[in-house]
Amino acid sequence: MELTEKVTNPEFEDTNSPQPETAPEADARPAITDEQYAQMAAINARIRDLKQFGFDLREHIDGMRTEIARLDGELEKARDELVERTKDMQKCYDDFILAPYGITGQIAIADTTPHYITVMEAQPAPEQG
Repeated sequence: MELTEKVTNPEFEDTNSPQPETAPEADARPAITDEQYAQMAAINARIRDLKQFGFDLREHIDGMRTEIARLDGELEKARDELVERTKDMQKCYDDFILAPYGITGQIAIADTTPHYITVMEAQPAPEQG
């Protein structure tokens, strides 16, 4: 028996390991031109850039939505405080101007002492009865 022939038992062959490939002859393999390759590489690079841009944009949009939600909360607080301060101003008007003087309508109050009240549009006070 000559030892040049390789004899293996198929039962013990490793089917998961890569088998050595024999390279086909250079002219038998399909190929594209440098120009075609450059075109495909440029398109592929642009695809990667667009995907990254989309990811960055989505991340920015998510951040903006978070900021909008925070600002909506601040706006709601400001509106609530505006309602409270308007009630406070109405109470001051009722206590300091309407009750003692019976003045209604549009008024101006001098910002120097004495703080005179000037009626811009005179309207009679409603009768209490």
